[in-house]
Amino acid sequence: MLSQTDRIPTHKLVRKLPEWARIVRKINDIEIYNMDILENIRSWTQSIPNVAAIDYYGTVITFGELPEVVRWYANGLKSIGVCSGDVVTLCLPVSVENNVLLFALNKLGCIQNSPNFLFLRNDFRTYTEAKSSHTIIVLDAYLPFIIDRLEECHIKNVVVTNLSYYLPEDKKARFSSTEDLPEKLKEVFDNKEKQEECLEKISSLSNVRFFKIEDLIETGRQSSEPLPTGPVDIDRDVSYSYTSGTTGAPKCIVYKEISANALIELHKGINTKDYVGDRCFQSIPLTHATGERFCGYLQLARGKTMVPIPIYNKDSFGKDLMESKCNWVTVAPSFYLAGVAQGLISPEAFRFVTRPCSGGEPVTKSNVILIDKWLEMNGCEVRLSIGGGAAEDGSSTITSYFMNEKTKTNETGFPVEPGIRAKVVDEKGNDLPKGKRGFFHVSSPGAADRYLNDQEATAQRWYVDKDGIRWGIREILRFKIKMARSVFLEERLIPAMMRTGI
Repeated sequence: MLSQTDRIPTHKLVRKLPEWARIVRKINDIEIYNMDILENIRSWTQSIPNVAAIDYYGTVITFGELPEVVRWYANGLKSIGVCSGDVVTLCLPVSVENNVLLFALNKLGCIQNSPNFLFLRNDFRTYTEAKSSHTIIVLDAYLPFIIDRLEECHIKNVVVTNLSYYLPEDKKARFSSTEDLPEKLKEVFDNKEKQEECLEKISSLSNVRFFKIEDLIETGRQSSEPLPTGPVDIDRDVSYSYTSGTTGAPKCIVYKEISANALIELHKGINTKDYVGDRCFQSIPLTHATGERFCGYLQLARGKTMVPIPIYNKDSFGKDLMESKCNWVTVAPSFYLAGVAQGLISPEAFRFVTRPCSGGEPVTKSNVILIDKWLEMNGCEVRLSIGGGAAEDGSSTITSYFMNEKTKTNETGFPVEPGIRAKVVDEKGNDLPKGKRGFFHVSSPGAADRYLNDQEATAQRWYVDKDGIRWGIREILRFKIKMARSVFLEERLIPAMMRTGI
């Protein structure tokens, strides 16, 4: 972390655009440049080359070093035949490799395909062959669960990663013990018999090539080929993500280059009371838009340090957060509540935490009070923020349910992202007077483009109005209003949003 005297507010970072950068689109008054995501982040961070972009248990990659590391990965992937237009499947925990691979694949013009491990394990064909993906990059612990499906789904390349490659020498054994893991995680990380069977099967798969990620990195390091740079087509497809599947088979969400860039532009100049070098507890899997974009790309563009936490374990959340010395954290409310059940860790456990956020699940008023008390007893001086995240319709915000007891300022429903438009309409899409209940429609330049090969679902989710504005439909609003007494939505958030005009 930067020293107290050197701290730079993130909204005061000085941007230096490449000479070739041009504004090629304006959506809801937000200007979008013809840059890929790494060039966008570099434009904000060139003045802080010595600040850590990634810190993995002491192994640091600075902002100045990040492009060169991305070059190694990109050239390593090219050496095994990966090229522009390929769909590359990533099945990884939050790690250095996952962070860097997102940039490397983007630079190569590939489409990153990021299914949840459980989706991939249970329906391998849907997430690989059906997506025309012939290359998969997978954690070694996951490989035994998919090894039998590789040939039948026409996988050509398998790149294997591990949790220890980037660990400092004195921490190489950090993940060797699985004693404290929940049973579901033990099944994955502590199944020696299945892992041994997997090794035997690898030698019999003549149509599949296997590579270690460290070998690809070394190949890329030895290459003299520079990293591609220059203008890109912001309308190119760059990633496949997936809905949770709570209403049936998960839908494949297609994002274009414009989306993640727009999310960064939405936050340009906004003071969110954080600083360059703040450490971000990065635990939400990058398979989710929130994990990849809101907790990854956006924070990097604001000069923050990613601290990857590969084992997504709510039972150890409090201890992991304390050890990480992180300032900024976004996890599901269930993680905080698991901490509440464990109680006091240390009176100064969270003394570094300046922005504890949650999202993705409803929280009762009583539980928020319990979480706030738990944070305070462990040394956190700020209250829980609720609502940090991103959705395919492009809506995302940072909100807090309660008045700050010290400053007496009410930030509930405060919109931090100009460019996001919202309205409440009736069932036919007609505008409703302020204060009336209805359906929530959102317009954002950061929205996804479509659901892959599903025109019906796409039409149900997005539409273009008579003024040419593209809206996303959030019909869950009615359900949330019915739950208003438990989530405090009707009494504070919606009225506040209406007062502020979003």
